[in-house]
Amino acid sequence: MTDSEYRTPTPSDDEWQADFDPTYDEKTMEGGVWDGLSDDEIVLLQIKQFRDDEHEENQREQDELAAKKLDNC
Repeated sequence: MTDSEYRTPTPSDDEWQADFDPTYDEKTMEGGVWDGLSDDEIVLLQIKQFRDDEHEENQREQDELAAKKLDNC
């Protein structure tokens, strides 16, 4: 078995379920951001947020690399 088999699942994984999010109970309470949504709808929101966060992190890393290259010129 490899280390990758023990990693924490993310919304991009097929086995992801909406309630894997540690804030699920809080967000699904009356008045919460997911109040009244089905778990399927929540999963779609979680996937979108996960991808947006990944994209933002990748952009930040690229910006840092570009800044380092400029500093070395």
